[in-house]
Amino acid sequence: MPDLLRGPSSDRNRISGRSRSRWQRLKRPVLGLLLPVLVMAGGLAWKAETIRTGAEACLFGYPLVMVDLTREAAALAVGPENELKRVRQFADASFRGVVRPNVDTLYTTAFIDMAAGPNVFDMAANDQRYALMPFMDAWTNVFASPGSRTTGQAGGRFLLAGPGWVGTVPEGMTLPAVPHPHRLADRPHPDQRRGRPPAGTPAARRHHASAAVRPG
Repeated sequence: MPDLLRGPSSDRNRISGRSRSRWQRLKRPVLGLLLPVLVMAGGLAWKAETIRTGAEACLFGYPLVMVDLTREAAALAVGPENELKRVRQFADASFRGVVRPNVDTLYTTAFIDMAAGPNVFDMAANDQRYALMPFMDAWTNVFASPGSRTTGQAGGRFLLAGPGWVGTVPEGMTLPAVPHPHRLADRPHPDQRRGRPPAGTPAARRHHASAAVRPG
């Protein structure tokens, strides 16, 4: 009978009391969890500029580290620097030299070390194949790409010098703006739509073999 005499306000008071009691029990653990988070957030805000600078340094330097590791591995597995490595067969499913290579391309690659001075790269005249020789820096950015599209069929002779080199470019040579020691990749693509021979023909293979690099 006494329970029947209690109104809605009594129920609300009882519920409110239980809520306060529950909060009192949870307050310390919750504050214990929030305090380290707040301290960490404050520390990150205080170090925001340092963190940003470190992230930018990682983005800038990580490609250089990976390319240098690739250069060292290539010197052991492929061949020494400053020598062109010609892949004389088309890539098949067993090829692991690069990720997803073209299956209709004869490749030539090399790491060129310009610390001791310039090197000369010769690209023969070519009216049989579409060919290009991208010059890439250590971030793998292409800074020059002589070949059919850019220099035409006449070929060319290119002086490869480091960014600190000072000297006179010999007559008949072109000096690409080299930002960093780099590697080369030769890609003569087939273009049978114009009646040109496939990349596997003797004419294409002769052009593939004609590129050369030597000290300047």
